[in-house]
Amino acid sequence: MLTEKNNGPLFPSFNLNHIEQFAYMPYLSKLRLLCLDLKKIPDGLDKFTHLLHLELSGNVKLGDENIEKEIEKLFKLAKALPQLEHLQIEYTPLAHYFKENQSKLDELKSLIPRCKIEI
Repeated sequence: MLTEKNNGPLFPSFNLNHIEQFAYMPYLSKLRLLCLDLKKIPDGLDKFTHLLHLELSGNVKLGDENIEKEIEKLFKLAKALPQLEHLQIEYTPLAHYFKENQSKLDELKSLIPRCKIEI
């Protein structure tokens, strides 16, 4: 967690609606958005051009509202981040979708061939 000298949060009003504010950090290579009760993949992740590891596991509602839209968003994200080495989506509806649709998983893997995708 990013903190100030007084041990309070450095960005106390931070929320995932404005996650792209961190994209300028060139040494930010790992983003862990675990168990945050996300319903959608946050907008702006495509701006993280140095990102190597993206973890979205444990968001058990991720894609519940519109799974096809979130799958499409994940594909766009993969196209924007070809350098991605690790994508973790375990314990999400996205993982269930890919387990049921191997051809879609293969298509995602073809967009980020160096990436280990954990479902």
